[in-house]
Amino acid sequence: MPPVAIHTPIWLGTVTVKRNADGQSALSLAPSTPTELIQPERWNPDRRQLDFGFAVTNGAFRVQRTGTGVALIPLPEHPAFTTTLRLDHFGLAGAQIAAVLAGDEKTTFTQKGEALTFRCEPVVFSYDVKVAPR
Repeated sequence: MPPVAIHTPIWLGTVTVKRNADGQSALSLAPSTPTELIQPERWNPDRRQLDFGFAVTNGAFRVQRTGTGVALIPLPEHPAFTTTLRLDHFGLAGAQIAAVLAGDEKTTFTQKGEALTFRCEPVVFSYDVKVAPR
């Protein structure tokens, strides 16, 4: 018998848990389609915006404070997504953003107070959020 790989994900389908007013739970499994089995999406398959405190996003990325702002690196092979960074969570309360760079190219963004929103594309390795000088 071949060895079994530990921590190998297997996409079986979608599990749904429902609880009624009496506290009783019902569990159901919707099996995957053959297409899902070939290339399952590893991140947030419903593409819902999730609130992590420092960001609201339907994507997955690494993010860190830099000397000039914030660096955001999407996870490899991740599809395009939108993110809203909350600048105050990075020690940038009140900061105005000068640019969001994808390599040397400027990216379209919107800033409303502490919230900075922009779209991340799968072909871009990293984004550099530049704070305007005060």
